[in-house]
Amino acid sequence: MANRIGRDSVAVRASNLPLIRIQDDVIALDEHAGVYYAMNSPGARIWELIDLPVTVAVVCEVISREFAVSDDTCFSDVVEFLIEMRARGLITLC
Repeated sequence: MANRIGRDSVAVRASNLPLIRIQDDVIALDEHAGVYYAMNSPGARIWELIDLPVTVAVVCEVISREFAVSDDTCFSDVVEFLIEMRARGLITLC
């Protein structure tokens, strides 16, 4: 896939990292790499949504509704999150 992420792109978690939930936030532990990833409430919700393959459009619909953010802002923020997670090898996008 090209580096471009569109609304019809499909995201899914690439690994089963152990998660610790602290109120609305999540910490994902990559014991093999010896690192952890802290996710705020919107990031944690995206992480939950991509447990199974889902389009970016569906993720944005949920995030926009639950966090009362505009569609354009949501799309930009979701794509930024997904790019970061893909760079770390934690998700796949197609």
